[in-house]
Amino acid sequence: MVSPDVFPSKPRIARGGGALLSCAGGLCGGFLSKAHLLFLALAALLVTAPFAAYGQDVPGGGGPGLFGEAVDEGLVPATPQTREDSFGFAWDITNAGTVTNSSRECFESAAQLSINGAPFTFHSMLATSDGKEYVVMGNAGNFRIMRRIRLDEDLGLVRYYDVIESKDRNDFKVNVTLQTRFTQRWDKIVTSNGTELTGKTLDRGETGFAVLSRTNRSAALWLISGPRRRSRPEIALTNGNQVEVKFSVPLRAGGRAAILHYVGQRKRLKQEDVKAQFATWQPRGSLPGIDVLAMGLRRVVTNFPPSALGATAMAPVGPLLTRLEALFNENWQLERGPEDTVVLNAETRLTGKLTGTARGELTTNWGKVSFGLDDVAGIVGGGGVGKMQTVFFRDGEVLTGRMTLRDLKLTLAGGGAGTGGATPAAPWTLDVNPDQVLAILCRKDAALEGKPMQGVAAFAELATQDCLGIVDPAAALELNCAWGPLKVQLADIETLGAVREPQFGFRLVLRDKTSLLVFPTSGDVELKTARLGALKIAPQMLLKLSSFQQSAAADPNEGDEGSAEAGQPGAPGGDAPRPTIQLIGENVIVGNLAAENLELGTISGPRVLPTAQIVLMERPGEDSGLAAAGAQVFAVQMKDGSKWTGRLKESVIALRFGSRDAATGQGGSVLSVPVEHFLSFQVPEPPSASGGGDSAEPLPPGVGASLRAPSDIRPGPGRGDHPGMDELPTNPGPSDTGP
Repeated sequence: MVSPDVFPSKPRIARGGGALLSCAGGLCGGFLSKAHLLFLALAALLVTAPFAAYGQDVPGGGGPGLFGEAVDEGLVPATPQTREDSFGFAWDITNAGTVTNSSRECFESAAQLSINGAPFTFHSMLATSDGKEYVVMGNAGNFRIMRRIRLDEDLGLVRYYDVIESKDRNDFKVNVTLQTRFTQRWDKIVTSNGTELTGKTLDRGETGFAVLSRTNRSAALWLISGPRRRSRPEIALTNGNQVEVKFSVPLRAGGRAAILHYVGQRKRLKQEDVKAQFATWQPRGSLPGIDVLAMGLRRVVTNFPPSALGATAMAPVGPLLTRLEALFNENWQLERGPEDTVVLNAETRLTGKLTGTARGELTTNWGKVSFGLDDVAGIVGGGGVGKMQTVFFRDGEVLTGRMTLRDLKLTLAGGGAGTGGATPAAPWTLDVNPDQVLAILCRKDAALEGKPMQGVAAFAELATQDCLGIVDPAAALELNCAWGPLKVQLADIETLGAVREPQFGFRLVLRDKTSLLVFPTSGDVELKTARLGALKIAPQMLLKLSSFQQSAAADPNEGDEGSAEAGQPGAPGGDAPRPTIQLIGENVIVGNLAAENLELGTISGPRVLPTAQIVLMERPGEDSGLAAAGAQVFAVQMKDGSKWTGRLKESVIALRFGSRDAATGQGGSVLSVPVEHFLSFQVPEPPSASGGGDSAEPLPPGVGASLRAPSDIRPGPGRGDHPGMDELPTNPGPSDTGP
């Protein structure tokens, strides 16, 4: 059958530049017969049914194809209206997607959205045909935004689905802020477990919070996160009448990510009732009203686990073909299914089954590749104008070049064009010339795809739009960072992505979550590829190197009740989490202090501190009065709870990280970092025996918090020496002199 395009128009059969298709059986000259032309014209008339506004060019909406999962919904133009829930609260939905309470009993405005500090600007407001869900399109800075807002009158809860689309070529994190202003001052924030929030984030097991007032007026509640998400939003109550919730959202190159959150109101809610209220919203762990949100939209939600979003339908698309599916979704609003699709032109597609016995050949920048039709997931290019073709292989590789693929036939789905009650004709079988069509999308086949070629441990994305499977995980890359040369095994790398600012380099992320800005050594990068053998690639051509693991489809943000630390920094393959070291320039090392001891000059004299006993080492906070004392002043906490503040004798700190021998703990890389570049060292809390995320032997209070000294302390003048430390005491109290 013919699939409709998002821009309905008169059917058109393209001519010129050679035949797009011809009937099997050798019609003279390769042109279509009159009967066949009639069939295609009748089939093309099926495109008259318009797609919904998401597929169309909504004014200001960012162009066609934005968030293609939402097509075919029958969206209609909408204007803001006041709604009322079963609890008697009025909800005013504005055209920017914020919610106001016309009675002004609770808040002035809720869920004002900004991305990296740029406020959301609305372009158009639509609604589903039943009028129950608003869809707001717009921008925030350089990002395209779609907000979907739905009030559940019975639950008294407004659901927000905010999706962000990136056009950047690199992966990065964006800061998403939701701001709410109230009509009154508030007393405290209580978590979904009924306890008062004392830090900036929810604890494990908590999913949201409520803001309560002193006068028992209406309370505001938010459901914002899964109970075991590792990346938890920050919550801040400022000026007594404003709440900000901040998410750090990973966004893949050219990809999308969404935040799902809920806001509600309750009258005279008390702290002891908060936990029960949240329990009514998730009686069996699933999110309220999630079944009305399209599955394609749920796939990109980052702050809730698949189990809360409908686990049976949340099977991952698979990391190998994400780029292919995004490309066809964006340009032609197509999703892969059980049949093959040939995109003839902007208006016409043909669906059926592709067959071909001859092997194809692709001449690339790196050499020639031979392949069979079963190897291919999709082809883009040709178009009758001699464009080079990009072939997407089912094993995840992508290659661009001049393609030869003959003897390709399409048997149309549904047979011929039988009309007027007549028996349909036999199925049409057409010859397909890939050089003359825009694209080919091959059917899904679980038996043929979802895994790379034998031995592939990583994929290299190149500026030529190629994506090459890399073998030989024991091979090492030679790189440089600010503190010396590095030799990193391919098996240890999670990603190596090109960055352009402030100068050309790469962001290296290891499997243990070590993250460093690195620079290529002189000369080309040598990589051994699966299809093309050993290649030498100029560093400027390498956009990204990503490891492939069979577990890659698992949710990287979701904890496991039986393995609380799986995927934590320093924990690849289930290893115990290792300490995290923060350096300047957003560089992070997951490793250890290489020296056996460090010497700290304190008010009571020099202290030799065994590094194995240090749980926290950081610069004093700005309010301690010691921030200007020099780069070598640190606050240190030991396993026994003792705290010390003083000047470090060492001017250079050695750090060990990377793969180590399991028996000896030795090996890996060692970097010597000037103390001026060292920001902090922290040992994570050990998981409990039950895996609940709480420490089996709780560390003393204060671990992980800034260690402060009185504000009237004068910093000593020394740098690297102990003279002057009598003017630099540690925190007052029992820990001043140590054990």
